[in-house]
Amino acid sequence: MSDLQLPQAIDVEKCLLGCMMLSTAVIGNCVEVLDEEALHHPAHRIIWGRLLAMWKAGKAIDLITVTDALESAGELQEVGGPAEVTAIFNSSPTASNWKEYARILRAKWMARQAIKVADGIRAAAFNPAEEAGIAQLAQDGLVKIAGFTESRAETKHIRDVVLRRLDYYENVSKRKGRLEGISTGIRPLDIATRGLRPGNMIVIAAETKGGKTALAMNIAMNAAFDGYAVGIFSLEMNEGELADRMIAARAGVNMSQLGDEGFAKRDLDRAVRTASEISLTQIFIRDESVLNPLQFRAGARKLVAQHKCRLIIVDYLQLMQPTNSRDQREQQVAECSRTIKTTASELGIPIIVLSQLNENGRSRESRAIEQDCNIFAVIEQDDDGHWINLKYTRDCQGGRIPVTFRKEHVRFTERES
Repeated sequence: MSDLQLPQAIDVEKCLLGCMMLSTAVIGNCVEVLDEEALHHPAHRIIWGRLLAMWKAGKAIDLITVTDALESAGELQEVGGPAEVTAIFNSSPTASNWKEYARILRAKWMARQAIKVADGIRAAAFNPAEEAGIAQLAQDGLVKIAGFTESRAETKHIRDVVLRRLDYYENVSKRKGRLEGISTGIRPLDIATRGLRPGNMIVIAAETKGGKTALAMNIAMNAAFDGYAVGIFSLEMNEGELADRMIAARAGVNMSQLGDEGFAKRDLDRAVRTASEISLTQIFIRDESVLNPLQFRAGARKLVAQHKCRLIIVDYLQLMQPTNSRDQREQQVAECSRTIKTTASELGIPIIVLSQLNENGRSRESRAIEQDCNIFAVIEQDDDGHWINLKYTRDCQGGRIPVTFRKEHVRFTERES
């Protein structure tokens, strides 16, 4: 496809630049949603850059000052001379239409990027030497396109923020013991955390075979039996293994004996009844050995849109694949952690992510996990039994919560006094 055939809107580019010349406020708004790549015409990119430089320097912006700045920088003739700058200045009668212009240009840019990615993939597909890199090429292109979205940030006056907080405090005072978020099924844990709250990233960390999946499945079932739809990304266990843990925990039967010939009929009957009960809940499992941050974000959105999931669980973080395999491992894990955090905030639901610990009791391979999360809970064991240690928290109580772990039933419960 020739350059002239690429998706573009040259007149709209002129109108947007005209809006920016008319109002410095528009420049501030535009930089939140666009960059110079959104402009297809080279001359328009030059003017964009000059306007941003003047705006950052706090200089007055109008037809005369912009023309003078372009001339001083030796750029005036490159953009078409004074007549062209004047035509751009007069292209939009009002600055108020900038948002629609920006929307059109963002769509055109994304279309150009899609064509570029497709051309690159096509060229690689015809080159045997590049066949192995096709998937990475496609992923990198999609990540760039997905990243070019309108900023969700909104400037808020402190007055409005404070008034909303006062409403929140009043609602809390009227809650009378009801949780703010989803119950974990372990009362002391609920009291400390106020439940699993919307937008929060909750990390459950432990050593290998330390009970991470068992605790997560206990929470998933409790939420599901409370009427919430739950989504589970399982990168380690298959769907059958997860179902075994849920059935054993709920029925109180020995998981290691499920499926054995010597399994007692009484326990089998209980397991069958429990399986029937669980089948009526809204639990959705995706067991996939390969999952990168981009795929996770898309899958999480789908679970919320199609199945109305109000809680998502990821088992476990270090098994997620990086978007860029060339990055250092710490950067790869940090990218996965940050994606989970932003997805929880974007979807307005709690996301529980399981994490391995290193020999020092910290999150394995990247401390970004601890920095990103709202709650970092570590499953611990000592001579007194098992504990859930709320090691790092943002806005709830910390400390160790005593629990009982019945390993044969893969079940965590509140420890009896």
